[in-house]
Amino acid sequence: MADPLNPAQPVDDLAASVRLLTTKYLSQWLGTPASHPVFPRLYTPAQQAKREVEFDSAIPGGILPDEHVRRLSPEERAVLRSRAKSAVIRLLASTADPLVRPFFDECDGVAEEFVILAEKFDPSLSRPDIHQALRNQWVFNSIQFFLSLPVSLSPSSFAYSLLYPYTDNRLDALGQTAGAKESFLHWLSLRLQGLPAVAPDPHARKVSWLLRMIAEEYPRSRFPLVHESLVSIHRAQENSLLLHGVPGSGDESCLLARTIEKGGTSVLADGFLVGGALDWATMDQLFGYGVLLQLVDDLQDLREDTAASHSTPFVRAGEGPVLEDLTKRLLRFASAVASSIKGPDPGRDQSMRSLVERSCILQIQLSVAKDDGRFSSSFRQALEAGAPVRLSYMKEMQQRVTTGSRDA
Repeated sequence: MADPLNPAQPVDDLAASVRLLTTKYLSQWLGTPASHPVFPRLYTPAQQAKREVEFDSAIPGGILPDEHVRRLSPEERAVLRSRAKSAVIRLLASTADPLVRPFFDECDGVAEEFVILAEKFDPSLSRPDIHQALRNQWVFNSIQFFLSLPVSLSPSSFAYSLLYPYTDNRLDALGQTAGAKESFLHWLSLRLQGLPAVAPDPHARKVSWLLRMIAEEYPRSRFPLVHESLVSIHRAQENSLLLHGVPGSGDESCLLARTIEKGGTSVLADGFLVGGALDWATMDQLFGYGVLLQLVDDLQDLREDTAASHSTPFVRAGEGPVLEDLTKRLLRFASAVASSIKGPDPGRDQSMRSLVERSCILQIQLSVAKDDGRFSSSFRQALEAGAPVRLSYMKEMQQRVTTGSRDA
């Protein structure tokens, strides 16, 4: 396994390292204080008003009129919502930093190429599915940025990113029976381990093709840890399914460990797909980055997870003071994870720290704005002080691009 005392040592026992990192980040999360965060920057009302004008022009096509949005299909609204979220995150993160601006431009080019290839791979893929996959491609590109590598689309990053809608969505689908999920998971487990497994249906055949793309770039015999990393995220995904329908009681540390393992192993797989191997120090940082992104996603999906009876730390918190304390802890955790970033190029470390911290804090603010009824006015006001626009404006934007109404 990896040796924390020798951070430059290559990782050889991935399963043991994942257990060690899960324990580490569980302890760090539980030890993070639920106190008011210190934001990277505070904004005055005048500055927020100015940013709101800039934000309107930053969204592709601007904020569309209500009557126009109402005519859009649910799929078109989902695409617009994704583009709007990307615009607001870019507005915040695109500072005067000479490294961040080119990074976003390069990501835009990768995204355009990704969409073209995804539609060619499977014309039946919905735009929301493609945009879900693009979220992971962005993580992959941010790791390339972190490791001072060119930002690009690789066969493996395309395949791994596209696996998300083919696997996560299928496993989360309410219409899937327990037997169907178990059968698919068993087949996928065999396939990921390189064991004989005939794809039972067209859906599984597409998954198999994507895994073949990864194997062609990283042959199993030469890059065993790449494939072990895919097995690790698969096992974590299986464990996370056990949280579906779990009530807000029981061993909270055990429940949290499943969430932490899923988030950490997801980004670890990205890391191995970037270069084929990782040392302990890099693996540690990427695991923490993945945990942070998972927790941010869980807060963002609070409403949907509650409706689907999916158990996450934020669903179990309910609403009010307990949820607010958990959100404060997440803000503090984001700053701590970002501050620990130290890559091979010290000249870009601060850029990566700022990019991670600012984008995660903004997504937390967007989540609170969307579900403002779960949070007190005093908490929202404190959070708004570190936001580039008012939370009420964030909520209005999200409502209009989702439903075509200010009052939804």
